[in-house]
Amino acid sequence: MDTVINISFLCENNSGIAKIAHKYLDLIQVEYEALDREWKEEMDRNEVEYDPEVMIEMDSDMQEACVYLTELSQRTGYNPGMKGGMSTYGTITKSLDTEGFIKRLTPFIREILGADDPDTDYECREGPQSFHRWVVLIQHECERAKCFSFRYERSQHKQHVRNDKLWIDETETDIDWIGLN
Repeated sequence: MDTVINISFLCENNSGIAKIAHKYLDLIQVEYEALDREWKEEMDRNEVEYDPEVMIEMDSDMQEACVYLTELSQRTGYNPGMKGGMSTYGTITKSLDTEGFIKRLTPFIREILGADDPDTDYECREGPQSFHRWVVLIQHECERAKCFSFRYERSQHKQHVRNDKLWIDETETDIDWIGLN
């Protein structure tokens, strides 16, 4: 079953985004290697033969998150625009665990949208600001597209206690890229 993924967010300079994308790509790789080790240990315990050179296959959400983060980590320079640039990404994949994909991207997006906080030292200041939205559109074949809109909310209480939240609004849309609905 084909799945269309389209991701967009306001971003003028790719440098800070690339740096953080690389960090999260490394974290997913560490997680993947740990899963592979666990799988091989399970095979050994059950005395099942396997090729130790072959790693287990990544879940679809992990694969697509790696592809997206790899793409972002390699971007350089500025995204031109009359009033600011936009970063977009789109692909068609064979299958996708939508929930897993969104969960994998959430910590990365939270860090990017919170990077305009004066307490951070990221180069993301020319990336999306906390009041901007990060939009992920996903359409599985024979289904309506779903839109996941990420927004960051920063609040300060009287006692100077931070209460930052990342909100994810999920809506079904009338968008039909695949043309099968």
